[in-house]
Amino acid sequence: MGEEQCSAVARRFTVAGRWRVFAFVSAVVLAGCAAVGPREQPAPPPPAPTPDTAILISDRIGPYQQVADALRARLARATVHVLNDSPATHHEVIRRLREDEGVRVIAIGPPATRAAASLAGRVVFCQYFYPDLNDGVTRGMRGVRATPPALKQLQAWKLLDPRLRRVLLVAGPGGREFVREAEAAAARLGIELDVNRVASDRELRYVTKHLATEVQGIWLLPDHRVLSIEALRETLAHALRHGRQTLVFNQQLLEYGGLLSAEGDPEDIAERVLEQLRAGDAAPLIAPLTRARVFVNVRVAEQLGLEVPEPFRGGMHVF
Repeated sequence: MGEEQCSAVARRFTVAGRWRVFAFVSAVVLAGCAAVGPREQPAPPPPAPTPDTAILISDRIGPYQQVADALRARLARATVHVLNDSPATHHEVIRRLREDEGVRVIAIGPPATRAAASLAGRVVFCQYFYPDLNDGVTRGMRGVRATPPALKQLQAWKLLDPRLRRVLLVAGPGGREFVREAEAAAARLGIELDVNRVASDRELRYVTKHLATEVQGIWLLPDHRVLSIEALRETLAHALRHGRQTLVFNQQLLEYGGLLSAEGDPEDIAERVLEQLRAGDAAPLIAPLTRARVFVNVRVAEQLGLEVPEPFRGGMHVF
């Protein structure tokens, strides 16, 4: 091959190489441009999930608030509404719940239970102290009993006074199922149980002031339809003056001379409410509690000559 031919070939390879390099660089640049070009806008965050449970509280008092707190800690999506904040708030909450049929409702206390009556098919109530539930308010609802197990209450009482042998149980017109439970629990623990039903404050005063001498204590069941705070205070003061023990249903009544109170444990109430929600139509009409939170009035115990055992030294024990 001559010198001119070699030069021509070299020029062709050089030109071809330049085009290949240009093509490669162009591809890289274009790819880079594509990589750094306008970015897609990120998708907007999904809307916050709609609360699937509404907790209605009758009032901000401790027993209601403690149950609401226990429920809120167990539910991923729930809102809490205090109905006594204002009448306008009350009516607006119920109106919205009527429109949003997918929201389950938990009613805590009598006012909240009554407010939720129009939502009955999806309501579980608790802390509702009318024992017979024949007032029509809870028709179509499922609930959790407000009174702790009779056996747990009597076990606490026997722990405080192992000599306890005879007790008067004072109940309102309803509560027949609980009275039967109490009779069975008393028989199991070797306690003779007298049962007396009262329909008014006057009857409560009469019954508790005319006790047989063998009766060591009075067990008062909650029924606000017939038992006023004035009559309860008078009954507790009279019992203490005459050396008789009293088991009540609210810690505040200890201030008036009650010996011990037995209430539902908020954690237990919350667990039973959620079981009712999960069970749906398979749930019992009223679910019983499984534990009792017991407070002891140490001052009254000492006045009655009782030695307070270790579990009650702190003032409260859960059975």
